[in-house]
Amino acid sequence: MSLRRLDLTDNEGNGFRVETQGQVDFSILPYDDHELVDVEHWWELKAPVYNTAHFDAFQQGLGSGSCGPAETIEPYLAAKQKMPMKYTLRFTPLGGLVTGISSPTVFSETKLQISQPDTNTVVVKGNLEAYHQAEILNLQGMVLQQLPLTTAQQLRFSTADLDKGTYLLQLQRTDGTHTTLKFCR
Repeated sequence: MSLRRLDLTDNEGNGFRVETQGQVDFSILPYDDHELVDVEHWWELKAPVYNTAHFDAFQQGLGSGSCGPAETIEPYLAAKQKMPMKYTLRFTPLGGLVTGISSPTVFSETKLQISQPDTNTVVVKGNLEAYHQAEILNLQGMVLQQLPLTTAQQLRFSTADLDKGTYLLQLQRTDGTHTTLKFCR
């Protein structure tokens, strides 16, 4: 069965619609692949703080093979599938937000505030001492730019070199966790 349309929203109706063309399989989990691979037992997983969505051209069989070799029967082997590896995903915002995606609330001693005083500038204010690295990512998760961080209470950077669109600012803490803020250009 192939996915044709999916609406992902919060309790207020903000979110986005995904419409597809071609063969697209979908799954959503409260953990990413790295978190699942890094533990041996489910009770070792930390409390989830976000969901990870996967959009795939196809999925090979059922299960993960975590209990032993995964013997997928012949007709369902990925190498045996004769299909074009082409599909389209169209994301449309739902609710009152421009992108359909709100910046998550930051749960820390001091909230970080993101603002855009003009179309080419983003300013983040708050306690940045816990962070050691800042990166700009596109919505596919590709790192586009690394930004210098100081112990100041403000991070200011230009977006003039970015195409118009929605981006994520990911601030990495020294303990390996991160805070992600959304901004538009």
